[in-house]
Amino acid sequence: MTATKLADGSGMRIGVVQVIDGGVDRGVEFVQSTAVAAEELGYSTFWLADHLVFFDDFDSRYPYSTDGSINFRPDQGIIEPLLGLCAAALATTTIRLGTAVEIAGLRHPIERAKQVATLDVLSGGRFTYGVGLGWLREEYEALGIDFSTRGRRTDEMLAACRALWAEERPCFAGDFFRFEGVIFNPKPVQQPSPPVLVGGVSRAALRRAARNDGWFGWNLTLDELDTCLVHLDEELDALGRDRTGFHLILGGQIHTNDGLQDYLAGVAARGIEEFAMGIPLTPRRFREQLEHHAALAPTCVRRWPWIS
Repeated sequence: MTATKLADGSGMRIGVVQVIDGGVDRGVEFVQSTAVAAEELGYSTFWLADHLVFFDDFDSRYPYSTDGSINFRPDQGIIEPLLGLCAAALATTTIRLGTAVEIAGLRHPIERAKQVATLDVLSGGRFTYGVGLGWLREEYEALGIDFSTRGRRTDEMLAACRALWAEERPCFAGDFFRFEGVIFNPKPVQQPSPPVLVGGVSRAALRRAARNDGWFGWNLTLDELDTCLVHLDEELDALGRDRTGFHLILGGQIHTNDGLQDYLAGVAARGIEEFAMGIPLTPRRFREQLEHHAALAPTCVRRWPWIS
């Protein structure tokens, strides 16, 4: 695909987000084939979603739908995202790879930092770490983790990961995690760390994003996006920052083509650097589907600005 720009001249990039369950015809070959096709067609990034477990019945409300429900099948599964992205990394050369978004509070920082660093090494520095707190209380409870402390736990988890990625003999002491003088290698290719993007639309999520490298929004109308950006700018300003060097990614589920181009033009006009399309790709038609959406939004480039 020839890299072009939207009517407003922004040149917003386009990525693709996938929920891949590892079922029949949706295993490693599907992961690699879809990532290769996305790369060949000029998509900027290939993102995988995250959950560890689901439930037949639960009381938690999904925050990105009007009725609080999530449109997953019975017995829904999701492959572990870093393992899936590792498979994608070995089959591609230029497309960036990311989690959209991982529930970081469910992971231990030493183990996850090692997995992130390994993926960054194997991909040649192409990984973006999208994280969030998660909305499914029952998932935390299944792992024996207090849902009410997930914010502080996630903050500590990320701080500990950053120490592991950057320090020669990392040390960390917090309420949930502590270690000192550990030998931690390999370090990520991207130093001091791969970009850490925080998902979510609450004020607390935007405040957390402002403390990190970027924000990953999801399924927002333009009015909702405007509200989030106002709050995000306020949080950045409180830290003495602005959007310079701060990454703004928006994603969403694409079920219809109606109004898509106008919507993307509106998103780009607000300074969003990439829109990640949640396209329900099928094993037999994935390339055709990717070509179709690329034609609807021909704004892709292969490189991100922070990669040489």
